[in-house]
Amino acid sequence: QLRSENAALRQALAFRSGDVPTLSTSTHRFSGEPTKLREFLDSLTVYFAFQPTQFSHDRTRVGYLISALSGPALAWATPMVSSNDPVLSDYS
Repeated sequence: QLRSENAALRQALAFRSGDVPTLSTSTHRFSGEPTKLREFLDSLTVYFAFQPTQFSHDRTRVGYLISALSGPALAWATPMVSSNDPVLSDYS
């Protein structure tokens, strides 16, 4: 029983509010090109699905997504980050 409790505690500590995992080199970056949007979102969906404990909260998913943006896409997202817009907690 001690081992299972220890495992549960480790899993609970794996996610702390505000932590954003580092961007995997296998995840595509997105600069805002409309024809690449679906590919980018699909790659994130797969990445999140294979790391459910790391991405169990919408805010973490959104933060990770924003960390993958560059160029015009990042310029679009920056005001939302600066103002702590509620959309940052809604990945849908």
